[in-house]
Parts: sequence; structure tokens; C-alpha cells
Amino acid sequence: MTSRNVSRKQRNRKSSEPIMSVAQSTFVVALALALSKITGFVREIVIAPTLGYGINTDAYFIGFQIPDLVYQLMIGGAIGAALTPFMSSGLEKGQERRVWRSVSIFINVFLLATALAIILGIIFAPGIITSYNADKDPVVISRAVEVSRALFPQILFLMAAGFLSGILHAYRLFQRNAFGPTIYNLACIVFITLWGNSTAEGPTRAAAGIVLAAIINLVFMIFMTRDKLRFYRPAIELKDEGFRRLWSLALPTLISGSVIQINYIIQTSFANQFTGAVTALQHGTTTWTAPYGIFGVAVCNVMTPTLSRAYARHDFQSMRSIFTRSLRRATYFVAPFAIAFAVMAEETIEAIYQWNSAIPYDRLLVEAGVLRIYCLAMLVQTIVLMYNNAFYSRQTTRVSLLTSILSLIFTPLLSMLFTKVYNLGIYGLPLAYVVNSVGLMLLLHVLYRYQIPQARPFRLSPYYFRLIAIAAPTALVYLAMNTLPVNITSKLMQLIFYAVKLIIGLLVYYQAGLAINLHEARDLQRIIRRALRLQPIN
Repeated sequence: MTSRNVSRKQRNRKSSEPIMSVAQSTFVVALALALSKITGFVREIVIAPTLGYGINTDAYFIGFQIPDLVYQLMIGGAIGAALTPFMSSGLEKGQERRVWRSVSIFINVFLLATALAIILGIIFAPGIITSYNADKDPVVISRAVEVSRALFPQILFLMAAGFLSGILHAYRLFQRNAFGPTIYNLACIVFITLWGNSTAEGPTRAAAGIVLAAIINLVFMIFMTRDKLRFYRPAIELKDEGFRRLWSLALPTLISGSVIQINYIIQTSFANQFTGAVTALQHGTTTWTAPYGIFGVAVCNVMTPTLSRAYARHDFQSMRSIFTRSLRRATYFVAPFAIAFAVMAEETIEAIYQWNSAIPYDRLLVEAGVLRIYCLAMLVQTIVLMYNNAFYSRQTTRVSLLTSILSLIFTPLLSMLFTKVYNLGIYGLPLAYVVNSVGLMLLLHVLYRYQIPQARPFRLSPYYFRLIAIAAPTALVYLAMNTLPVNITSKLMQLIFYAVKLIIGLLVYYQAGLAINLHEARDLQRIIRRALRLQPIN
């Protein structure tokens, strides 16, 4: 036995906290993401009633855009594509102190760059906000500027917390940070309702509360990571080899994030030519990305460090197994929601977005049609996400940049083709997104098989046929329930009835999986039984 293996075993014995299984970790992360999505939705709901509909709410959302954009562009690539895979690989090789030195430098540089960006953002906020809101009421612009300036500091706190979360992922301690975003959202809800009001200062006061919520979240993450932070060093050494490697991994993803945002702006510009198209696209995107953002992201968060460790050992057989099971698990959890949203599109739009007044019937049909088309992208984008993170796990980020650039080229071309040439109107926009997503999925599949043929996923076509087999009765049940003659006027009863129908369909899907002995359904059964403290299944 090598000394490296001995030291690794000693570290494992010293740890009093067990590493959860992949299935358990996925379940915990998915549950946490679901709670985060729900509390985030509640956070958005309380804004308008607290600040008042009109000027204050507009000012808040406009002021929120730039700080949020800066955060999303910087943190996603730095953690998902660089820090977690790099650290996971180093830990697997027994290089904990060496890895921490490079990670410390990387974090320090990023935080200093973020602090500079915050200062510049505060200084130039008036010009930036005015540039893309020139036709807005000057009062709205003025309040939006104050909101933006108040919110900029939270980027630093959220980024620091994000780095700590990535570190815990590298150690596979998913349970420690799983509920951090929920704590942040709950704190936001409390401070928005306590400090926000309909006065001129209301939006800025609410923004200050959000900054305090970010500080609370950071304190929580520091507490969760306290036993690992002993390796942190307040050093900056730009010539450090590990830091240079981390930067080379993060940079392509940062650029690709910018490209994604540009792509979104382009699609929005196409949408402006159709009445109500921007809202319809926003509602459709928000809806279909919810299950994707819960289950797809949960599986990826667990898969990435595990796959990185296998790659560090050059254990290609384990890589094949991990990636294949992750692909299966992600698509298994996302598929029933794609079915539900497609079959019950009208009810879904009404349940989520109809609150103060009824959505006009013609508008409802349009938004439902857009959502149905986006449902086609739900499974495809889940697979794209899995492949991108598989590349991240082996510290390859240029592929993500390539796919982002190709998307930037083809999305506007396809949007023009479907809206102008084929005259599909608003429906051409989500269709362009779906076709582009399918193309990216096929490209990623080919690239992955070409670059690491030893680690290509096992044959998945039998699994997909079985997935279709359990999807069919689920769709039939939803269709049958749609024919029920029910007249509901209360919003509460509408939500309850929709939730009951959704749960019935999910139960049919789950039982159908058990009936054909689908491995993912059996895994879910074991987790449920363990959670309920029932006798585990052999």
C-alpha cells in the first residue's frame, strides 16, 4: 500500500462526518434547490405588495439587473468550471495543502477584482442604467440608481459564500451548504417586508436588507467551512502554477457566460416585434428551467467532484459508470415535469402567474403554446448541462466557450428563419432555442466520445426506451384528468387542485418505474424508505 493511500485513509478516519452516497447527496441537494426555488419565488412575490405597484417596483427590478448580471457572470464559471474540479482532483492526489495555496490565491484575486468592479459599478451606475432605459421616467431611473448602488456590495458577500460552497462540494460535504440559499432567501423576505415600503426610500431600504441577508449567508457558510479554512492563506502570487491553471479554466467560462447574456438580449430583441412575446418567453423560460434547475443542477453538483476524482486516478471505467448513472438520474427526474407542463400547459401558466386578475384567454393560449415548445428543450438542455459539467470535471472549459459561440451564431439565424421565413410568429423563438439545443447536445456527445473514448457513457438507448414506457401512462393520466368537469373560482383551490393533479401524475410515473424495475425508481424508493426510517430494501 502506498503512502498516499495510507494518508488518505488516515484523513478519512479523522473525519467525523460521513460522506453520503451519490443517491443520498443528489436527494439532499435536490431538496435544498427546491426549497431555494420556492423561497426565491416567495421573495419575488413580496416585492410588489411591499414596495407598491408602479414606480418603486420598476425601480427595484431595474436597479437589481446590473449587480445580478455581474454576479452571475463571475461566480458561475469560477466555481463550477474551475475551483471545484481543480480542488477535487488535488484532494484525490493527496495534495490538500498545495491545492489550498492555489485556491487561496484564486479566491483573493477574484475578490479584489470584484471589489474593484463594485466601486466602478457604484460610480458609473447612473450612466449604465440610463443607457438601456432612456425612455423611462426620470424618477424611476433615479430610484433604480440608488437601488443598484445599494445592492452592489452584496456581490462580494455572495461571491465569498459561493467560493466556500464550491470548496465544500470539492470535499463532497454537500449537506453542509445545501440550505444556504434558502437561508439567504428567507432573510431577504424578512428584511424586504420589515424595511421596504411604498415611500421614495422604500426600494433602497429593501436593497439594504438584501445586502444584510447576503452577510448572514456568508456568516453561515464560514461556520459550515470553519474546519477547512485553516488551510486558507491571505496570499497573492500571480506566478503560482495552480493559480494560473485555475484562471485558464475559469476564463473561457466567464466569456461564455457573457455570450449567453448577449444571446438572451438578441432573443429579447426578436420578441419585441410580437405583442406580449417578452412576457410569454419569460414565463415559459422561468417555468421549464425550474425542474431543470433543481434536479439537473443537483445531479451535476454531485457528479462533478466525483467525476473529477475518478479522472485524477485515470479510472475511466468509474468515469463511464458515474457519468452514465448521472445522465440517467437527471433525465429520470426531469422527464415527468416535462410531461406535466406540456399536457397541462394552460393550467400551469394559470397556477403560477395568474394572481390579481385573470390572464386573457388568447394570451393564455399563446403562453401555453410557448411553454409546450420549451418542454422539448427541458430534457435536451439537461443532457447538455451534464456533458458540459463532465468536461468541467476533467478541467476542460474551452468546449463550453465553443458551444456558447455557436449558440450566439445559430440562435439569431434560426430565430429569423422561423419567424420571418416560415412565419411561425412568437412560436418560432422557443423553436429556435429547441433546435439550437438539440444541435449542441449532438455536438457535445460527439466531442465527449472523441476526446475520452475510454470514458464514453454506456449504451443509453435501452434506458431511453424504458423512460418512454413509463412516460406514456403518465401523459395519459394527465390527459384524463384534464377532462374532469371542474369549475374553480378560488385561487387557493386552483393551486390545490393543480398540485393534486401534478402529484398523481408523478406517483403514476414513479410506480410505472418500479413496475418495470427501473434502477432510478428503485434508488428513489430506497431513499424514501431510509428517510421514513423503514426497513431498507436489499
